Amino acid sequence: MKSYVFPGNIEDSILQIGGKPFPYMRTAQFSELVKDSERMLLHLINCPEGRVIFYTASGTGAMDAVVTNYVSQCEKAFIIVGGSFGHRWKNLCDYYHCPNEIFEVPFARDIDYVQLEERVRASRPDVFLCQHHETSTGQLYDMEKISAICKKYEVSLVVDAISSFLSDPLDMSGWGIDICITSSQKGLNIAPGLSFLFLSPRVL
Repeated sequence: MKSYVFPGNIEDSILQIGGKPFPYMRTAQFSELVKDSERMLLHLINCPEGRVIFYTASGTGAMDAVVTNYVSQCEKAFIIVGGSFGHRWKNLCDYYHCPNEIFEVPFARDIDYVQLEERVRASRPDVFLCQHHETSTGQLYDMEKISAICKKYEVSLVVDAISSFLSDPLDMSGWGIDICITSSQKGLNIAPGLSFLFLSPRVL
């Protein structure tokens, strides 16, 4: 079995780009660079008709943006809490006074998906917040099962894929994910400091 640990050593050719001048942001050249980056990212996550919002922020900055601009418009959030990053969703929702309910998962264990469906059916939330891979425990959740539950009960699905993007299979369109979050320092293996919000056509 091959094991990959990120962040890893960044290739010299990538590091050298940071020492070169880059186009001024109000030029056509800069616009084309951003558009090309967006096309590449949408292809990699399989969401060709979506859009990407670029942040000069950590992944938590992007999570905050989702809660303040999207979750805050919903009546109730349902949160998978299986580690510190699940708790981060909970803390952000509480900070911004977004009504929420948590589903706790034992440390480094997978979700009981039968029990999860029962809770979602009873709770009837508007939006479902989870990690694809809970970085703090190393647990990869089954997004296909989560997606099927969200589709069945018409719940909007928001996924933190910061430590799974390009490291594990991830199909935003196929799994019906409405919003997905990732950042630069993990699977992309480039310098930290950027995060990305992927918006599905349905959200747009």
